[in-house]
This record gives sequence, structure tokens and C-alpha cells, in this order.
Amino acid sequence: MTGISAASSTGRWSTRVDVLVIAFLFTLIGLWYAGSDFVAHFDSALPSAPAGGGTAEMIPGDQFEQFYRHTLPYHNLQRGQSAYYSGYQYALGQEPSFYEGWIFLPFSLLTSMLALFLGPVGAYNLVALLSFPLAGIFGYLLGKEVGLGSRAAGYTVGAVFAFLPFRVSFLFGEMVYATDVVLLPLVLFAFVRFLKGFDWRWSAIFFFSAFLLSAANFALFYWFILFFSPLFLVGAFKAARSYGRDVSKWTALLASALPSLAMTAWNLATVYSILSSSGLAAGQDLNEVRYYSPGFEHLITKWSGNEKTIYLGLAGILAALGWLVTLIRRGWGSDPAIRLVVAYSALVFPLAYVLAFGMTFDDRTGIGLYRFFYENVPGVSSSRTPGRIMPVVTLAASVMMAVACAWATGRLRNRGLKIVIGALLVYAVVVDFHFSDARMSQLVGRNAAYAQTAGKGGVVAIPFQREADHYLNATFQYFALVNDARLVNGHSSMYPSDWNAFSQRFYGTLNQGIATKEDLQDLRGRGVRFIAVHSTPYQPSVGPVALRLLSGNPALSRVAEERGVVLFEIVDPTKAPASYSAGDIVGAMRLEGGRAEQPVVLDQPDYALGWYAREAYPDQAAFRWMSGLEAVLLIPAPAVESGEDYVFRYKCPTGELSLEANTMSLRKAGTGSDGWTSVVIDAHPGETNMLTLRAPEIYRVPTDTRQFGCMIGDIEEKRP
Repeated sequence: MTGISAASSTGRWSTRVDVLVIAFLFTLIGLWYAGSDFVAHFDSALPSAPAGGGTAEMIPGDQFEQFYRHTLPYHNLQRGQSAYYSGYQYALGQEPSFYEGWIFLPFSLLTSMLALFLGPVGAYNLVALLSFPLAGIFGYLLGKEVGLGSRAAGYTVGAVFAFLPFRVSFLFGEMVYATDVVLLPLVLFAFVRFLKGFDWRWSAIFFFSAFLLSAANFALFYWFILFFSPLFLVGAFKAARSYGRDVSKWTALLASALPSLAMTAWNLATVYSILSSSGLAAGQDLNEVRYYSPGFEHLITKWSGNEKTIYLGLAGILAALGWLVTLIRRGWGSDPAIRLVVAYSALVFPLAYVLAFGMTFDDRTGIGLYRFFYENVPGVSSSRTPGRIMPVVTLAASVMMAVACAWATGRLRNRGLKIVIGALLVYAVVVDFHFSDARMSQLVGRNAAYAQTAGKGGVVAIPFQREADHYLNATFQYFALVNDARLVNGHSSMYPSDWNAFSQRFYGTLNQGIATKEDLQDLRGRGVRFIAVHSTPYQPSVGPVALRLLSGNPALSRVAEERGVVLFEIVDPTKAPASYSAGDIVGAMRLEGGRAEQPVVLDQPDYALGWYAREAYPDQAAFRWMSGLEAVLLIPAPAVESGEDYVFRYKCPTGELSLEANTMSLRKAGTGSDGWTSVVIDAHPGETNMLTLRAPEIYRVPTDTRQFGCMIGDIEEKRP
């Protein structure tokens, strides 16, 4: 055996050992990151927040959407549907039914296969856990390759990709966007290996892993290609020069690349077609981008919420060191492939990191860099979350980290000392990044009320949110999937544009129990046969008055009920009221589905009629817009007469708000410098305390189709 072949054999053996060590060690660390509640409820609950721990029933959040997508093939194949059929949501009467493409492939297929043995919940959580060793292994391969064989570089880069706060935040914080991130170092590693010898086998791995990335997360694939496509074009040019007119090499290359390229093209064309007809076709508003942009303070904060976690900590220092080493040495290594990838990553790292701050960078510096990026680069305006550039930042930074680790340990001759330094670096990264203790959302399983709708027609679940991708809507998506229902509402960033018209039509009425003859005829015309009312201990949930209004509607039949979900069938729309008045609201307080009068005991104010969803923004008190000119508010009756019980504030864009109370006493307490007027309420014990609010005129905003009245702040108990 020659010295070269012996060294190669030793290198392969050490790599295999390292991969096994990472698989075992990073899984254990992943369990520590997940927390004890994740382990205790592994097969019955989904992670809903990355920190805080604890378990509660059906905590609302995007985790239901991720569960839906990851287990879609499992549920579909059991029902005889195609693997990626998605007609459980947005059943708005269109043909063909709503479709999202090969969403979350390959992880959705992996989850669905594991679900055959572990059940869908256990499989979902196992894939989340397996993402730690997968990210570690792929990061290790990239780090060791760029680090010229340095195992310390490999382990460190692997640890950064596995335990990056951005990734962990998404992994346990409602969105398993983080599983897709593990593919990034694999794609770049395969590209580096291809550049070294232009071997068609590495070309096949590169293109296939790129296809998997495009199918798993087209948005992440977009950012990756946007920043790294120039590097890939240079690589293609170098390969063409190397192959020359060698037909056999070209044949092998094309045979290895074309199948994956064809699948990638088909998948992206499908996604483009869906987005072109979706509610996102017009792009995102720049003010939304500003709202979601990370602040400079988030640079030194481990966890700042899913969209603003951009912390690199010690890894950022290592990356900066690698960047300086590259600059001072005018490159890294002697291999042209490594030098090219390192030099290019040195350019991408600072640029991508600056752009990850979004509009914060523009607002603080006045330079206008992100605005230019947003307005002139195709596709950028479709994203409102610049913080999601962080995986690309980390990929470029990992190349710099590999340079720093290899440079530092390469100066040492003692092998044992190198191992110690590598272990200390991994330990430091793991400790530095740790913040998580997953909070778990306990699932309720199948529901008999929803099961009644299977194969019988469309269902609208209330109370739905006007915004299609609002996290509260994801709860209904879960119920539709596990009960094989065909839901009119849903939760997807690729929602059909028809949803906007539907939500505008029914948001302000149906959610509050208002179902007129015209409303129900319209619903039946859209293929809706059932109304599923959620009156549950968890959100989203209607107030008691909405449920009683629907129960007393002669056009509806109350056909099933289980665990707070009440199912109504639209039987005869012509029997429904032509309209509703404030008096109908009071009447509904004492009726239960046509049965004997029953008192309703409110423990909090009920926004009974004429309201949009509650809005809350930084540095501003929460409020609700009135939907139109008139709104009704029900105030809980105090146990005893106590004087002034509640207080709220209001502000009208024009004119003055009119207030009418049936039993209560009201007192305006003055208008502040911010234009908000305070109102004090004296409610009466044992009575139905109803407040009717009337706006002077409709207020419209050019960018919004809603009709606004006045802004009404939260009703709060008046403190002595």
C-alpha cells in the first residue's frame, strides 16, 4: 500500500468514526435542547414554542400547519388519495382542488414512512430530533472539506449548523422550517467535491440534493440560489473548460444532472404557478418587511422570536477570524476549488448578514440598501421576513469558521491537543447557543363532530381569521386533516386569491353568529354544507353569544357536538333571518337552540357584533377596529354594585363615536394628547349589560378592502 492510499484509507476511516460519533452525540444534545416535556409527550404533543417548557391543550400556532404538511402523504395514502393531495383546505368550489406541490419533500415522505411504525405525532417529533445529527453530519463534511481535512473544523461547523439558535427557534417554535436547513451544507459540500475533479458522481449528488432543497422549502432554495448562483455558474464554466470535447464526460455529466434538473424545474414551475394565482401575487408591503426586520440589538440576543433570531455568538467571532485569515493570506489553501469557494463565501457572509437586518439597516443608516434589494431583485418583495436569510448567512459563515479552525489547529503538531481544542470549540458552541426548552401543544385527536362531514360537503370553521396565513387558522387545518374534512378556510402562505373575497364577505358576520338568508344561500352556492363552531377552552374560540345565535337560527340544524366543537348543517337558507339587530343579540343571550331560556354568564367582555380581529403592535396599546358603522359589546355583570367597573379608550379617524347603553352608566373621562378618549363603565349586577357603539362614517384605507369604523381599545377592569 502506498503512502497516499494509506493516508486516504485512514482519512475515510476517521470520517466514518466521526459521523457515528456525531450521530450519537448530537442526538443526545438535541434531546437536551428539546427539554423534558418534549421527551415526556413525544407521541402525543407537538412543539409550539422553543422556550418556557410546559404542556397545554391545543396551543394555537403554525405547528399545526407543519404537522399537516409533514404527515400529508401518510394520511392521503391511507385514504386512497395521491400523496400530496391538499384538498382538505380552501375548498372554495374551484377545480382542481387546492394544491401545494411536493411540499416538504423529502421530510414529509420520511415522516410519513416513520408514521407507519410510530404514529404521525411520534414520527413528526422524531424527524425534528433527527435533524440535529443530520445537520451535524452534513456540516461536518463541509467543514472538514473546506478545512483541508481538519476534524476540528468539521466538528465545529457541524455543531453550528445543528444548534444554531435560528434553526432551533424554528424547530421548536411552531415551524419545522429548520429541518430543511440541514440540506444546505450537503449541497455546498457536493459542489466543492465536484469542483475538485469534475466527477459526474458528485454532480449527481449536487443536483439531487439541490432538488430536495427546492422541494423541501422553495423560499429557502430561492435565498440560497440568489446568493450562491454566481459561484455555481463559475463552477459550470470551469467544468466546461475541463471537459472540452470529451463526449464521454459530457454524456456522464448530463445523465447525472438532467433527471434532478427536470424534477427541480417541474417543482419550481408548479410553485410559481400556484403563487401567481395566490393572494401573494402582488408581493408583500414594505411596512410589513420593516415590522419583521431584526433590530441591531438582536445581534447579541440568543433568541428573539422566529423571524428575528440572527445570533451567531462565538460562531460569528470564529467566522470573522476566518474572514481576516482569508484576507491576510489572500486566499485559503492551494486547491483552486477550495480557494474559489472560500473567496466567494468571504464576499457573501458580510453582505447577506447586513441584508438579514432588512429595513432596520436602512432606517438606522439611511443608506437604502435593503429597499434597493427589495425593489430591484426579482422575488425579494414576496418575502416579508428578511431574517430568513440567516441560513445563507450561516452557510457562508461556516466556510469562514472552517478556515479559522483549520488555521488555528493546523499550527499545532500535538494530535491530542488538536482533539482537546476541537472538543472545547464544540462544547463552547453548544453552551453558547443553548436557550431552548420546548413548550408542547397536546393534541386532542379525532373529533366526532368533524367526522360527520366526511364525504358530505364543504365545512367552514369559525371563528376564522381574515388573514389566510394567520396562525390561529392553523388549528382548523389540523382538524380537517385528521378528520378527512373539506374545509373552506385553511392556513397556507400560498392561499388562493379567492380566499380574500370569501373572508371579506363573511369575516364580520359569520364569526359572530350572524347568518342571514343571503349569507347561507351564498355559502350553499359555494358548496358549503356545514358550519363547525369552535367553542373550546383553547383558541380560536367563539363567544357564547355567537353560539346561541347560530343555535337559534331556524335555517340550521345542530347535528353533532364533541369537546367544544359544535356542528351545524345548513338545511334551509330561506328560513334564516333577513337581518339582525342589537335586540337580537340580547335575545340570544337567553336562548339555547330554541330550548328554554338560560342565562349566559360572561366572565369577560364579549365582542358580539361588528368587530374585526384584535391588533397589537410594538409600543402601542392593542385595539380592535369596528367593522362598519355599528358594533355591539357585551359587558360582564359584576357580582355586586361597585361603582365604576371597566374602562376603555377609543379613537375615530373622523368625527365622534356615539355610545348607547341599555342598563349601564357611561362617563367620558377626557381625551389624551394622543387623541384617544377614555370611557368609564358602571355595569349593573344581574343584568344583560349591552353597549352599542356607532361610528360617524366609514373609514377606508387604499391598501385594505375592509370598511372601518372607530378604533376601540381593550376593555379593562377599572382599578381603584
